[in-house]
Amino acid sequence: MNKSLRKPALVAASIAIACTEPTPVGPPSVIQKVTPATATTTAGLAIAGGVTVRVVDARGKSVGASRVAFTVTAGDGSVSPHVILSDANGLAHTEWTVGQTAGANALRASIEGVDSTATFTATGTAGSATAVAVTPRTLRLAVGATTGAVTGSVVDKYGNGTGVGATFTSRNTSLVTVNSTTGAVSVVGAGGTSYIVAAGATFLDSTLVIVLKSGDTPCTGITARSNLAIGEVITTGFFDNGICVDATTTGGEYALVPYFSSPLSSAQVGVSLTAFGSKAPGVLNSARPAGSQVAVDAGAGVTGPPGPSGAAFHERIRASELLGMSVAAANARIWYGSPERTAHRAVRSTAVPAVGEQMQINVNSNDFCSNPNVHVGRVAAVTQRSVVVADVSNPPGFTDAEYLSFGVNFDTLVYSLDVTTFGAPTDIDENGGRIILFFTHAVNDAGVGVLGYYYGRDLLPKAGPLGTCPGSNVSEIMYLLVPDAVYSKNYVLTNTVGTAAHEFQHLINAARRLYVNTSAIPTEERWLNEGLSHVAEELMFYRASGLKPRQNIGAELFTAPYAQPYLNFQINNVNRLKEYVKVPESQSPVGTDDSDEDFATRGAIWSYLRYVADQRFSATESTFWSQLVNSNVTGLQNLYGVVGVDARLLMRDWTLSMFLDDLVPGVNAKYQQASWNLRAVISSYAPATVPLSAASAATSLTLKAGGTVFARFGVAANQEAYVVAAGTLGTALPKNVLLALVRTK
Repeated sequence: MNKSLRKPALVAASIAIACTEPTPVGPPSVIQKVTPATATTTAGLAIAGGVTVRVVDARGKSVGASRVAFTVTAGDGSVSPHVILSDANGLAHTEWTVGQTAGANALRASIEGVDSTATFTATGTAGSATAVAVTPRTLRLAVGATTGAVTGSVVDKYGNGTGVGATFTSRNTSLVTVNSTTGAVSVVGAGGTSYIVAAGATFLDSTLVIVLKSGDTPCTGITARSNLAIGEVITTGFFDNGICVDATTTGGEYALVPYFSSPLSSAQVGVSLTAFGSKAPGVLNSARPAGSQVAVDAGAGVTGPPGPSGAAFHERIRASELLGMSVAAANARIWYGSPERTAHRAVRSTAVPAVGEQMQINVNSNDFCSNPNVHVGRVAAVTQRSVVVADVSNPPGFTDAEYLSFGVNFDTLVYSLDVTTFGAPTDIDENGGRIILFFTHAVNDAGVGVLGYYYGRDLLPKAGPLGTCPGSNVSEIMYLLVPDAVYSKNYVLTNTVGTAAHEFQHLINAARRLYVNTSAIPTEERWLNEGLSHVAEELMFYRASGLKPRQNIGAELFTAPYAQPYLNFQINNVNRLKEYVKVPESQSPVGTDDSDEDFATRGAIWSYLRYVADQRFSATESTFWSQLVNSNVTGLQNLYGVVGVDARLLMRDWTLSMFLDDLVPGVNAKYQQASWNLRAVISSYAPATVPLSAASAATSLTLKAGGTVFARFGVAANQEAYVVAAGTLGTALPKNVLLALVRTK
């Protein structure tokens, strides 16, 4: 055969081969349902086979290593795991247990930063009948009342109606009669007690009916009684969610405390509280010495307190980080172990720069990887653990000697503390494990309240087949504030080391999740990530002051050796906690969703983590922090795995500690803050309270999941009061609402 005739055939063959080469997988674009979108099961049980979704790119190709979040959006069910990386086939699977309340349940699967979602619905049906339930369990009819009503039905073990009704009879027809079908009650006697019996299927239940007459006490007919000492707390002993508070010779003051322990972070519920025979309470005590001058609230004359724009900035970069890191994680992990990592150093040609050397650093915080905005930085100092770099376009501020002192403080305070506590970071730029501290006015330009930041994109490869992120600085780097017309030099000096400790935890957390713990989901949920960084600030206070956790710190701050470390490292934690205690009914340590990291949530999660460390890990505190940072899962699943399955229930005890900490002698240690005397530290410390009406009128409240209310009331000397909780409009108290009664005076 003529060889020249072969050439077109060979060319055609090569073209054909080229055309059949696989198309590269793009970023995640769509999340598809694999399992059926609807299901029905018995309330409280898991959906058979669980729920599976597939993540695909814009061309429909499966995308692995995408961070898929499963969120319960209706019902009080649960999923496990909550967040998972899609496998090589793009599949992500979770087990979904529907709520114990019969009815609609919904589950949303999503990829952070991608609009596409997949929604699954399930109907929970009542299980086998186990009882007949009657509401209310106690029917109190005021003096002169002539009618009332009870309802009843056959229910399963979770209280769901099975569709079978009840019939009613009165045990004392000379006092009250009842319509056997409707449950309408009529008073025919002068006063006393009786029972309305509800019968359904083979089950019986009853309502205690109390017909009050002139001269009856508030607790007439009530057998659930309490006689609390000052500072005592009870969480059991209620009957039908009510209890009688016994008379004392001096009188007393109390609080009825409902807590909504829902597994659904976005859930909320209505509650009504009523007090019979109570009086208005007085003012709560404050242990802070009058006239103390320590600047724990005013900020010691510095300017530029954190503002809303700072919160918005961090929310934006964390959101872009969640998406960007989940997309890049799989290839970045391959890159980390390859020779390419050394070949693509972004900011310099030598591993350890010399003082005076210039570095080019991208400061664009608006785009995760694109549109680099390169600033030139001059190396001002090199220490054992840091490279301190000053933006050459900064306004006048620090001398090289001052930059060196920042580096030394980072070495001796920040680096050793954070690494010992959370674990060692990576060294992707191979500069001897040094962290770049870039002091740049780009931080100032980001908005009021931005004191510094770390950005996950800097851990990614800059260019190459295993990932292209032109904006990456391919370094362990933090961006820090500089003095200018808004921020005084004193303010920057006061806040920089604490900010570095905060951001260094973020850096360690991200680096270890990405490159050390390679089975981990690449980014922690924001509310928990921020909580850990605020813990880092608190730990800096202990190191700088010489004080220790579990010393009930308060009055010590009024003396010179401790006031400055408090201002430098701990005051922001306390100020954020103050935001939480203003609205405990609508805030909790757990964010409503992954983006909920407002100041109140941050203050609450810091305080809750400190509380757990004090109560459960006093002998192994560093292990506690390390386990939270080095977990493969995130958010609540991380918390459950390290703290225990009762981590949410433990929040109820923590909320009581917010109210009772150092309030009066005799409070059980589990209801106090072992490390901080909040009333001594915070001027006029006053968690928001609600007074219960002394006119026996119901007080209606709405609680968010994890939310609580401190409902206060007083009892006069030699008198008694009856307090009771219910749902809205007299319905049964909703599930997962836990009650506590405390005596404060």
